[in-house]
Amino acid sequence: MDQSTFFARSAWLRRGQRLAPTLALALCGSFSAHAINTIVDQDAAKPLQCLTMSEPPPVYPEQDLSLQRGGNFRVKLSFADADRAPEVEILSRNGSDDLAYEVRRYLRGYRLPCLASGQKIEAVQEFAFSPKGGQPVHWNDMRYVAPPANASLVSCLRTPAEVPQWREENPLASNIKKPTSGNVLLHIRFIKPDAAPEVTIAYSSSSQAMARLAQDHAREYRLPCLPAEAQPVTIEQMFSFRGSSRSYDYTLKDNSLMAFLGSVKDIDKQKVSFDLNTMACPFKVMWAVGQPAFKNRVGEVGEPNLNRVEFLAWLEGLTLNLRREVFDQVLTQSIIIDVPCGTIDLSR
Repeated sequence: MDQSTFFARSAWLRRGQRLAPTLALALCGSFSAHAINTIVDQDAAKPLQCLTMSEPPPVYPEQDLSLQRGGNFRVKLSFADADRAPEVEILSRNGSDDLAYEVRRYLRGYRLPCLASGQKIEAVQEFAFSPKGGQPVHWNDMRYVAPPANASLVSCLRTPAEVPQWREENPLASNIKKPTSGNVLLHIRFIKPDAAPEVTIAYSSSSQAMARLAQDHAREYRLPCLPAEAQPVTIEQMFSFRGSSRSYDYTLKDNSLMAFLGSVKDIDKQKVSFDLNTMACPFKVMWAVGQPAFKNRVGEVGEPNLNRVEFLAWLEGLTLNLRREVFDQVLTQSIIIDVPCGTIDLSR
């Protein structure tokens, strides 16, 4: 694939694939449960918030600065002891030995004093040296690297055999005051293998009656293979209600990164720069609609690569330019995005 450079304010920014409407044939209300996702325990990332740094910030080496030599470094940090510096692995390097030394020197002063005994945590961080304009030495916050979800536990999930019965009280009546369609995103937390889970509403665009129906359904779930002394396991699931008054269904289609970004709201206001060539390009990502209700769900297709952590985190926060009624229909829909080699420069 030819390498390409994308500029946010240039001609590459074009409209993405139009949503494809299909006529809805249902004459009565319908209820559906979407795929189940395991939620990563965000408490595991909390030790990163107590980071201390005892070394002075990186400085631009005189020789590199005088020769106008820039540099970019992406590092993996592995913390295993509250009183020790992390193990540092350079994932991507573009710069002199002096620049690399400054990065390593600074990282030697990192500590996580609130890291529990026996706990291990990994993160990715990027450093940039730029001799022209702006901040000459810049680095972002550490990005937590979540461990792989334990899919084997969720494989034993037991759910009710019957789907809840839902009927519209009056499908021909005005739905201005009472929604006849909507989504309910539930967080379902299992503490014991033989007990009902804790069920909370993370997002809802439905009526209270619809939300209660989804909650009651989820409380019948069981996770019999959860070990007695294991940490709680939380999953999330979307429940969708569709009324007979809805005329169209909308579906997102797989697309290229270029076309996808052309469909993003306020893309011209983004201020980021990514070198995709350092990310084992080309590659594909699975992207599911969440924003602005909650973070988009983003995952790699195929072998994961830590060089993509910051790029994937950026994709989590993007919002498609959609009307409200369309957004509610495509919420949690997934598409495959083809990511080429090249660079994304939205900082101009």
